[in-house]
Amino acid sequence: MHITRKETLDRIANYIAEQGYNILEKDFSENTVRFSNEGLEAIVRIVDEEASGGDLLSIVIQSAFDAAMGKIAYVALPIHLLSRIGDHAFRLHKIGLIVYSDQKITELVGGRAVQLGEAKSSIGELEKIEAMISSLASRLERVEESINTLSIVDELNRRLENIERLVYEKISHENSALSKNIAQHTVKMETYPKREGTRVKRRKTGDLPSFLEENPWVDLLSERT
Repeated sequence: MHITRKETLDRIANYIAEQGYNILEKDFSENTVRFSNEGLEAIVRIVDEEASGGDLLSIVIQSAFDAAMGKIAYVALPIHLLSRIGDHAFRLHKIGLIVYSDQKITELVGGRAVQLGEAKSSIGELEKIEAMISSLASRLERVEESINTLSIVDELNRRLENIERLVYEKISHENSALSKNIAQHTVKMETYPKREGTRVKRRKTGDLPSFLEENPWVDLLSERT
């Protein structure tokens, strides 16, 4: 059964209330729950089931800023995402960690207020991290532009290959037709009847002696006469 974003937020708010804390605000647009903890404001930022790695990183950084500003910060994330990041970063930055599934909600790391000296140090570190993320984002944009350029080049190469294929097919078709025409012309030339020399009819020469009847010179002379 799929649980909606609103249902997840309500479940986490109810879980916090069951621990004895006072719910101050549920913000569905920001996907956050604000509550009071011993007079201090606490905030839970919820990571969706379908959140990307970038979304997860952004929420963790926002929670680190919350902690650096003196709030008790929590991140609530799906239990299947815990294996991707672990809980070290949460303990390091004093961020509470809540994991949830369809069946249960569990607090793995307790959130706590950051002291003033720790807050200044954390803010300095977070500003460095933010600058690094901005630099990475700029590099990512350039990489995406390069990828788009490569995509255009790939498309041009594909079209060029199609044109070459069509030209090759056209040339092959023309060569095939030309070969057929040459073959047909050759066959016609070979089927023409051969001219035979006109044979000279022999005139009967029954009145000649037998030794002259088969003589070709007698036939030739008799034609001329």
